[in-house]
Amino acid sequence: MKMAKLTTLIAALAILSACAGKSPETRLYTLDYRATEPLPELDGDRSIALVRLELAEYLEQPGLTMLERQNQIRIATFHVWGEGLRTALPRALTYDLAKACECTVSDPSMSGFAALANNRFEVRVDRFSATDTSQVVLSGRYWVIGKQGDRVERYFNLSSDLDQDGYEHAVSKMRELVSLLAERMVADLS
Repeated sequence: MKMAKLTTLIAALAILSACAGKSPETRLYTLDYRATEPLPELDGDRSIALVRLELAEYLEQPGLTMLERQNQIRIATFHVWGEGLRTALPRALTYDLAKACECTVSDPSMSGFAALANNRFEVRVDRFSATDTSQVVLSGRYWVIGKQGDRVERYFNLSSDLDQDGYEHAVSKMRELVSLLAERMVADLS
């Protein structure tokens, strides 16, 4: 009888320890999946440069974020950016700017080109997250800098409803907001 209880206890402990050892699979997400698509023919006479893209500090870490109760931020542990937003966001935005304006666009890594561009942009992203109200948001401000150095500041607050659960869908909707931001930025050049 004691042997049966001991065997049952050992089996239960083995099962519990096996469950405790399993952690969820880490999932990696990319923001610039479309940046490999070919761009349309570009107008060589028109050029713009994305000279700087600054992120809010909480966006500098690898985990995807969720805004909760308007002033709390939850950082996902097992859903992370495959490449940091500091690199991926400027590349995605540069691609979308080029597609929206059909002109030559440089990113912050091409600083020599920026001085030659007809117009330049500086961008500050304050929010780029899913929310607990089933939306994704992209907000902040950008500056349009003309050839003569004149600066115009614009605020943006973009959002999109989530109609599916999961981080994959949220990242897809976040990518759409980057494209929408690019279109708005290009519209400011007219």
